[in-house]
Amino acid sequence: MVLLGKSLTEASTEVAFLLACIGLETLLVCTESGQREQMRKAVFLFSGLNHASRGKPIEDQFNEAYDKRCRFVHRGESDDIQLADARIVQEILFNVIANIATHTEQFRSKQAVADVARQIAAARELGIENKYWPKKMLYRHCVTTTAKR
Repeated sequence: MVLLGKSLTEASTEVAFLLACIGLETLLVCTESGQREQMRKAVFLFSGLNHASRGKPIEDQFNEAYDKRCRFVHRGESDDIQLADARIVQEILFNVIANIATHTEQFRSKQAVADVARQIAAARELGIENKYWPKKMLYRHCVTTTAKR
């Protein structure tokens, strides 16, 4: 939650974006390998069915933001990071935190989040009914940031 708060009050778009990305990774990544896939599955778990896409599926928005995060972290390229990128990552992070906080019985650890996300992804790929989805998952479009471009 601290990283979300810092991200929301950060004046630099690039730093706000990076802080929100780090917050997501802190909550959702359990192992060193396959970080993008772990995060993609968890983002869908916490956002997918309840996200009014505004034109793009949440997973596509996350993948675009994660690509920008990788270019920034590994090559120092930040020119293509826009305020909208910071906002979508902040919004996802806010919703992950809110849903974990309201489902503490189901999400007692990062591993529990990863397990449920993996089960949901498998059911989705197989086209079978998903009995693993937590009840009353929320998605709110409510994040604002002080970052400027």
